[in-house]
Amino acid sequence: MAKKTAKKEAPKKAAEKQEFKYSMSDLAEATGQEPRALRQKLRTAGFEKSGGARDWNNKTDFNAAATAVKPKAEPKAKKGKKAKADADE
Repeated sequence: MAKKTAKKEAPKKAAEKQEFKYSMSDLAEATGQEPRALRQKLRTAGFEKSGGARDWNNKTDFNAAATAVKPKAEPKAKKGKKAKADADE
């Protein structure tokens, strides 16, 4: 008589969605930018998705993402004779 082998169960997929403290909407609110533009900037900066989403569990990671997507500041005008003359007018 042949021995019966136990069926191997397939590993269950994570049915529960992971909860994060900081979401993409929090980042959009903090930076004043659209979520679509933020996702694009995060991909360009090399930020990986965590659990299928771009969300963060700690303030350090959230701040790093916010710093990476902040709009670049315009260069300050040099103070000199020409700038002073324009201000006097």
